[in-house]
Amino acid sequence: MSSESAACAVGCGMTWLLCRALCVCQLRRLASLARLSPVAAALTCVALAGAPVLLARLGAVLARELGPSLADAAVARALVVGPLLAAAAAGGVLGLSARGRGELGPQLAAAPVGAMAAVTASALAPLLLAAAAVLPGVAALALVVAAASPGGRPAGVALTLVPVVGVAAGALAVEAIAHAARGRLLAPLVVVPAAACWLAAGAWAGDVALGPVGLTALSLAGSQGAWQAVAGSAAAGAALAAAWAWLAAVRPPAARRRALRATAVVRGVGALAAGTAVLALLARRGETRIGIAFASLLGVAGVVLATASGAGAPAPLQLGVTSTLLGAALVPTATAGAVLRGRWLWAAAPTGRLTPPAPASLVAAAVVLAAVAPVVVLAAVVSGARGGALASVAAMLAGTVAVAVLAGVLVPCRGGGIGDQLATFAAFAACLAAASVLAGLSGPRLVAAGLPSPVAAALLVCCAWLAAHGAFVARVRRGG
Repeated sequence: MSSESAACAVGCGMTWLLCRALCVCQLRRLASLARLSPVAAALTCVALAGAPVLLARLGAVLARELGPSLADAAVARALVVGPLLAAAAAGGVLGLSARGRGELGPQLAAAPVGAMAAVTASALAPLLLAAAAVLPGVAALALVVAAASPGGRPAGVALTLVPVVGVAAGALAVEAIAHAARGRLLAPLVVVPAAACWLAAGAWAGDVALGPVGLTALSLAGSQGAWQAVAGSAAAGAALAAAWAWLAAVRPPAARRRALRATAVVRGVGALAAGTAVLALLARRGETRIGIAFASLLGVAGVVLATASGAGAPAPLQLGVTSTLLGAALVPTATAGAVLRGRWLWAAAPTGRLTPPAPASLVAAAVVLAAVAPVVVLAAVVSGARGGALASVAAMLAGTVAVAVLAGVLVPCRGGGIGDQLATFAAFAACLAAASVLAGLSGPRLVAAGLPSPVAAALLVCCAWLAAHGAFVARVRRGG
């Protein structure tokens, strides 16, 4: 055996050992979370097991409601845009939580493996778990809906791959923002050829904004071969994932920040001081700043996609704000973890041990509002926004932030790694789905009881905030 072959074999063996070690560590973290909340873990397992069946039934209802309109290119495009943006938000969480080689700990960082292998190993177990949990349900929904479309079930295979492309694109965008935030402007230029290829593929498919996944919309409408769409989505997902892994591998280390003065944090009285402290905790986290920038970028993409498809108001506003909320959900979900990490300080503060929970949720809502505001202004300029649309957006914003805070309380994100952050985001998705079902069941009953629709919406939002605040207070008091 030559020296090059021996070195390659040793490198592959070390890469496998590193993958296995990181997988074991992350699985142990998930097991510890399950031991802390066995009821929540059991409900999560039941929900994941029943998700494919429920989503298949939902797909049948959706296919029956859409009917012949599935042959319309605009409807097929909408079926692609929604999963693409939602998956891009999840990819943003992946990109924010991924760790470079120097951030894996001194022992793992010293292993004789390349930086790209280390990044891939750190993301392997969470990605496999997420794929095992999400893809069966997504595939069931996509195949059932596509079976009623002119493209048939093969188009459903292409539709199943759309979230994969979205995750890779979101992770790449976040990684480019992280490089720019750390002063590295040359490496993110890999986004330029990626964007050029995306636009070129979209121009060839007849839909510049959607890029290669535009073939999926055409295949659903019966205007394009489904297997060409499958090949295009698979190639785009693989290329974007490789670009993200390389960019994450060459990520520069975070710059050391100047320590905060205590007087600068606690200046104020009571809730004002605690709110300032929580805002400082969130603002000093690099993930928060990058996540807000990515959320605004995702919202702008939603407005552009809705406008390019010719959708009238308030579609650009709703799609842009929804995309921004999904991307900015990292802030309210991380609030509980940030407060719990300094619980010893809150408990010893002279302002009282339960002061932080009162303003913490409001601070998270204010940060999310800062990300949503530019998107609302852009949508208002592009398509116009009326008072009713703005009111519905405000209710959606308040309800989503409350649900995100509740998810962060149930599964606190303490910044422990990619598995922890993806677990918190998965809890947010589960809580959001449950809240949507509850709102859909109780909202019509409240309206039938004589309440005006705005009053019913405000009542549901208040209930969500009361639940989130109560859970936050109880978790801070209990600790752990």
